[in-house]
Amino acid sequence: GFDVERTFLFKDTDAIHDLYPNVLRIQRSVTYSQARAAFGFVDSDSIGKVAFSAVQAAPAFSSSFPRLFPNHPDLPCLVPCAIDQ
Repeated sequence: GFDVERTFLFKDTDAIHDLYPNVLRIQRSVTYSQARAAFGFVDSDSIGKVAFSAVQAAPAFSSSFPRLFPNHPDLPCLVPCAIDQ
């Protein structure tokens, strides 16, 4: 079940300072061609729509939360999500 004591909820806009280094790593690592194939982007989509996929992916890495996991930058994370959400 859902245990509120073991759950960390956040807003990207509140956590962006910690997320940003991983956002940049993801943006450098994923080509537009790969993102287009995965998410179905088209040439008329805005640059924000394309860039935001890296912001959505960054929380999957524990190193995005150095204050929450200060000594565990490589701790595995399970992030339940679906592309249609």
